[in-house]
Parts: sequence; structure tokens; C-alpha cells
Amino acid sequence: MGSYVLFFIILWFTWLQTTLYDIRFSVDSVYERTVKLVHFGVMIGFAATTLAWNPLDPSLTTHMMNLKSMCVTLMASRWALGVQYGVAAYYSKRYRKGTTPLVIHSVVMLLCGFGYLAVSVLPRVLGAIARACLRASSSGSASTPTPG
Repeated sequence: MGSYVLFFIILWFTWLQTTLYDIRFSVDSVYERTVKLVHFGVMIGFAATTLAWNPLDPSLTTHMMNLKSMCVTLMASRWALGVQYGVAAYYSKRYRKGTTPLVIHSVVMLLCGFGYLAVSVLPRVLGAIARACLRASSSGSASTPTPG
């Protein structure tokens, strides 16, 4: 039940952010329809992740794969929103008071996307660093004479 609630919260807030942008800035254009396809892809990514989504049970063998899948899906969503808010900021540049919040929101969304990318890649990078350190320490300790 807990994993369902967590998944629902992630899904709902992603949908909410997309809807809030659409209510404020969406116009019918090829660009908006293309970005809408990205958001549909994000929802399909969520649907594909739900098959085995259980972040509360790290003993599952598919836990890291599901985490990476969810992070890549959230990354795509945040980058799409960041680009959308950036475009809205560009076209609202004549309204000084409105441009700054849009730029800030765009940058925050893009940074969140990079954060999700880091979370999806970080376990592999940290694992490689740990293995390299273990190899270095095991080869270094074999050649070091023991006192006594």
C-alpha cells in the first residue's frame, strides 16, 4: 500500500505541473503538440515502471532498474517542463516582472532533471569507484610487508 501511495504522489504531482503549465501558457502549435508527445511518453514511462514499482522493498532484484527507470522518466518530464518555461520566458521578455519567475522556474526544472539524471547514473559510478578502490587496496596490501 505504501508503494502505491508513493507512486500516486509522484504521478499526480507530475500531472499537476504539466497541467498548470498548460492552463497558463499552452497554445495550439506544432511545438506544443511535440512537447505534449514528450509528456505522453512520460506517462507511458510511469505505466511501464509500475509493473514492479516497490521502493519500500530494496531486497527486490529489480529495485535498481526500477529506480533508474523512474529517474529517467522524471528527468524527461522536468527537462520538458524546463524547456517549456524557458520558451515562455523568452516570449514574455517585454514583461520584466513576469520574465524573472519564468526563468527561475525553467532553471529549477532543468536542474531537477540533472538531479534525476545523477541519481540514475550515480549508483553505477559509485560502484565502479568502490571496485577500483577495493582493487587498489587489495593489490597494495599484498605487497606491503607485515611487521613482526
